[in-house]
Amino acid sequence: MNMRTDHFLLLQKLLVIGRDPSCEVAWCSGRKVLWGEFASDVSRLAAQLQQRPEVRWGLYLKDGYPFAVALMALLHCGKIPVLAGSGRPGAGAGLATQVDALLGDFEAADGVTVNNIKQLIDSSNNHSEFLFAELNATQTLELFTSGSTGEPKCEVKQLKQIFAELETLQNSWGNRLGNAVTVATVSHQHIYGLLFKVLWPLAAGRAFVSNSYQDPQTLLEDASNYPSINWVASPAHLKRLHEALPWNTAKYHLTALFSSGGLLPADSAGQLQQWLGEPPIEVYGSTESGGIAWRQQWCDRSCSDDWQAFPGVELSQGERGELQLRSPHLPENVTLVMADAVKITGENKFQLLGRLDRIVKIEGKRLSLPELENRLQQDSSVQEARMLLLEQGGRQQVGAVVVLSDKGQVDYKKQGKAALVRQLKSQLGFYYEAVLLPRKWRFVEQMPMNSQGKLLQNKLQALFVEPSMEHKTVHSKQKLKTLPLILSEQRLDNSVTLNLRVESDLAYLPGHFPSTPIVPGVVQIRWADHFSRQQFPLGVFASMEAIKFQKVLRPETDFQLTLTFDETKKTITFCLQSDNGVHSQGRLKFV
Repeated sequence: MNMRTDHFLLLQKLLVIGRDPSCEVAWCSGRKVLWGEFASDVSRLAAQLQQRPEVRWGLYLKDGYPFAVALMALLHCGKIPVLAGSGRPGAGAGLATQVDALLGDFEAADGVTVNNIKQLIDSSNNHSEFLFAELNATQTLELFTSGSTGEPKCEVKQLKQIFAELETLQNSWGNRLGNAVTVATVSHQHIYGLLFKVLWPLAAGRAFVSNSYQDPQTLLEDASNYPSINWVASPAHLKRLHEALPWNTAKYHLTALFSSGGLLPADSAGQLQQWLGEPPIEVYGSTESGGIAWRQQWCDRSCSDDWQAFPGVELSQGERGELQLRSPHLPENVTLVMADAVKITGENKFQLLGRLDRIVKIEGKRLSLPELENRLQQDSSVQEARMLLLEQGGRQQVGAVVVLSDKGQVDYKKQGKAALVRQLKSQLGFYYEAVLLPRKWRFVEQMPMNSQGKLLQNKLQALFVEPSMEHKTVHSKQKLKTLPLILSEQRLDNSVTLNLRVESDLAYLPGHFPSTPIVPGVVQIRWADHFSRQQFPLGVFASMEAIKFQKVLRPETDFQLTLTFDETKKTITFCLQSDNGVHSQGRLKFV
């Protein structure tokens, strides 16, 4: 009996009811995987796992298709999947103490055994069939939070919470997406990617691309391979995009763009609206709460920062203005109190005002760090600001990390850091006593984020750690400056973006050229190679491919160097760009 390939099926009944064997499930390295293969893989793996005594299984797989197979197999044979946030040796070794067995792509660690999914499937008897039954809604799976403010915390989810989230997503946007193929720049090992990249497409009968893209250019170029795509992204990726990407081609294939894991700045939303015709659909929630609300920041509409609660989510406010909610995405009869302060603006609508746990006292005076950030961000020189409480020399003081706007960058270059700081403190002085104003200031190209788009507090704090005198002495003895100044860095799985500056005393500038010095192209390639070796495990350099030099790079220019590592091909894709556009790009191959 043939089933409709575009029909939404409840996840708990998916493998019981099944689909037409020719229904597309996933795209793996350009190969189409159909329903018949998927159902067979899940059945064979479940048959193997059912014979095993282990109950709690740590699960980590880099690609979405084998992950979907493993997750569904574990659930259908009554096991408890524990989704790891990383496959690094330390992560696997740590998780091994909390589970009965590990399954997937964990890197080797001493004394830790990792079960290989392909070997388990291949060892299954082809004639043995696993009898699928409807999943129990009270079964559980476990996920880890992003760990942006400390150690990742394990959250236990009943399957009925997952089922409810999928129905919410389908009711909200299912008709819009139709048969769009899902592509993602986020990991399926966390709640957002798990739902949007893997489980929702499975339940809706839509295909998904198995790998998670690290390079947005490759994603946008691949968009033309499908009639339509649904892009699942995070602010960490979306804030780094530039106009040189192939937007015109992708625009006609993109059905929707989702963003979650943090707040997308209004100017980034506006830029994406200009390139794609509409801003991303932002989803607000957490591992603990599930999906709470959504918004689109249209640059030409009022109240564009209001969040609209999902159907079934009941909102209220506590005495301190904190958001409280009851939701089908939570356990029954649970009212969750969030750490976010809100302003209710209408029926099931609200604005986020900042986190309540960031209220501090300086010299006995109460100070809201989110409020201070909002005040500073009203200055035309500031694009984004983050305040921290610093403890130095037995005193508490405020530190400010600032991303400058285009105007602010001009002011910084023209008048210097000290004058700009005086200007910003003067503006804040209209609202705050001098003791509450930031004492330490750091200007960065972008805030440090993890792969889920969460601010990394330890990276922010590290910006205020003063270098030792020994380090300063060694640094001062350097005779030749051959590398750019590192302003900040942002790591996202197999991709890293370094914010750098070409200083005027760079050793390569004299004589190239005398009247108008520029950074030679060979030096830009040397920098890509140097920083790649610092970030990734590389072998011997073999060759260069698709090298392009598009704009000259001059002294006193701030620029970004984005490096993306393809472990399979042993290549580094690099792109060096600034406000002036792309300076150089290409691939470095290693063996």
